[in-house]
Parts: sequence; C-alpha cells; structure tokens
Amino acid sequence: MFSTTTNSTNGRIAFVLDNSFPPDARVQNEALSLIRSNYEIHLFCLDYSGKMKTREDYMGIQVHRYPVSAYYHNIAGLAYTFSIYHRLMQPLLSQFFREVNPAVIHVHDMQIAKAVFEVNENNLPVVLDLHENRPEIMKYYDHVRKSPGKWLINPQKWKKYETTFIRRSKKIIVVTPEAKKYYAKTLNHNPDKITVVPNTVSRSFFENPRIHQPIIDRFKDNFVILYLGRTGLRRGLAEVIQSLPYLKKEIPHVKLVIVGNSKSDGYLRQLADSLKINDLVSFEGYQNVGLFPTYIQASHIGISPLHRNIHHDTTYANKLFQYLSLAKPAIVSDCTSQKRIVEENSCGLVFKSQDSQDFAKKVLTLYHNPSLREIFGQNGRRFIQDKFNWRTIAKPLIELYDHILQPAY
Repeated sequence: MFSTTTNSTNGRIAFVLDNSFPPDARVQNEALSLIRSNYEIHLFCLDYSGKMKTREDYMGIQVHRYPVSAYYHNIAGLAYTFSIYHRLMQPLLSQFFREVNPAVIHVHDMQIAKAVFEVNENNLPVVLDLHENRPEIMKYYDHVRKSPGKWLINPQKWKKYETTFIRRSKKIIVVTPEAKKYYAKTLNHNPDKITVVPNTVSRSFFENPRIHQPIIDRFKDNFVILYLGRTGLRRGLAEVIQSLPYLKKEIPHVKLVIVGNSKSDGYLRQLADSLKINDLVSFEGYQNVGLFPTYIQASHIGISPLHRNIHHDTTYANKLFQYLSLAKPAIVSDCTSQKRIVEENSCGLVFKSQDSQDFAKKVLTLYHNPSLREIFGQNGRRFIQDKFNWRTIAKPLIELYDHILQPAY
C-alpha cells in the first residue's frame, strides 16, 4: 500500500496503463493535450521485453516502466477470476505513487482498476477512462468463447466490477455520447460524472502525409474498397467478401483491399476461394500505420462494416476518421455511433449490418456517382479538420481536470 506524508503536487496527474508504451494513441493524445494545458503527466506502464528504459521523458510524458515477465500479460484476462493479477500489480503501483505523489490518478481501462483502488489509501480522486465497453466486447473474444476461457472468464463478473469502479471514481471518461447514454440510463449511473472524449486522428496523420507511389501504382486500375484494421469476423468482412460476386457484375475492376490481420484471415481467404473471387481481394496483412494514408489515397471508398452489438453501438472505429481526414467517402454499418457521425456530417452511406446485398447497393450508389463521392469526401475532411481532431475534442478533458484541480489554482 502507498501512503505519503506530504501533500500531492498540484497539477500532477498519474496515468496508469497496464500495457507497454508506446504505442497507445489514446494515452499519448490525452497526455499531450494535458501537457499543453500545463499539467504534468507521469505514466505507469509495463515492459515485457526488459529492454526499454525504466524512466524516460517521451514527448514531455514522464514514463515510468516496470519490467515484468510475460506471465503478467498471460494472466491479465483472468484479472477478475483470480486475485493474483492485482496482488502482483499492487507493489508496482505503490512504488509508482510514492515516487510521483500525484494529485489525481487517471486509470486507463478497467483491467488494472481494482489494484489501483486497493493501494489508494490517501483516497486521491480517480478518473476512470473506459477505452471500450470491456465486459460487452469480451463476449466476442475467441479465447472467452472457447475452452478453457469460457469456464474461467465471466464477462458478467467484469460488468459487476465495472459498475463498482464507476461508482467509486470521481469522474468517468467514455469515447462516445452513446456510451455515456448507455452508462447513464442502462446502468443508472450519474451522467454528470461522465465526460465524452472520443478517439480520432491527430493532425500529423492527414497533414502532408508521406505517399508511397508503388502502392498507388499497384491499384491504379481498380475501383478500390478499402478496409483498415483488425479483421475479426465481428468486424463484418465476411459479408463484404460475399458482396463481391454481385459487385463484379457492374464493377469488373472492383478490388477489396484489406490492410490488417487476425486469426480469422484463414477463414476469410477460404471464403474468397469458395466464391472464386480471389482476384478481387488483396490481403495486405499487417502494415505500419505510416502506410495508411497511401492506401487511403489509392482507394475510392473506406468501409467500417462492424456487426451490431452493445460495444460497437457505443464506440468509434478509428479507421472511419482516417478515411474522412483524407477526403474519402465512408460506407458504414448501422452501428449507432458511426451511423450518427456519417449521417450528421453527410460524409458517406449507411447499410444494414450483416446485409451483404444492402452493402453492395451502397457501393454501387457511390460507384455510379463520382460527384457524390467527391461531396461526401470533402464534407468528411472538413468535419475532421474543423471539428473532430485532437486539438478540438480534447477540450472536455482539459475542462474535467480544471474542474477537479481548480481549488489548487
């Protein structure tokens, strides 16, 4: 347990991340936004390699790394099945809090939250940053649905702890207005405690991106439908692949370009093979995010075909904002959050989730209307540049901390 004899330093915030850093775009963007507002950020994170600096100034973020074995990562999914994960984290957190002596603790996601509350003897205010609806999305993880995970990991137990942590936290951060509504109404939490801080792209992504010409040349003769990101089946790529035989009838040069990977890739390849459309799909695999702007420039439409569920209804896929920032129209499934973004800003079309025919109809609408693609693309770019980049959406985060720490200034 940690206990200090001096007052916490005003304006010093302890970020807690139960993973390695970098990379973590949300943690980095939030930290840099607070630093620009004259807050001091100290980040607790883990080092599974044992090769990174234990202390580092990273872009102004004071990073505190704790070398741990892969065992810590392997048991993280059992954090609310057995207590060992939190018992292992407690001494590391105690050391971190003694060194940093923060005014506020900012916990990134709920996995490590129990250990944080257990060592917070000084009862410092805790901000719980829910990057996603973890209990809901866990229901779709392969390792949770299969043995032995389905016997050892109980999403309902995670939901119970999530509710407890929300009630014990001073403030909650979620990623969409829909998530705020979910926690406020469905779970009966106080909406005044909940602040919306979405994920989006930083200006560095779309301002003067480096373009790799060989990728542009490879797809220059195709009508490219682009997907960026993880390829698990809940993300809707199977239905997109099923639409291609229909699309080929009107778009002979259509090409689905998939930039990303997952354990589902084998199934997706087999599906394309069974439909005899291997030539219409390019599985690019994992690619560095630095290449994303090139793939987007090479495309005509960016897609986010997520299956509908509570998690997808209450979150955003970063790929959507990446497409829009570079003036590409989007086709998205009717998951609540992304549907609202596309319809309110007239930057694409919406299809019924898991309906390959409806998806194909939306593609054909944009294929036959180049001027509409241009209008949607420009609308999307203006939306990102003027309203929905980190410089603008970080304001509620700054206001949250100004409110918590106002008495100190």
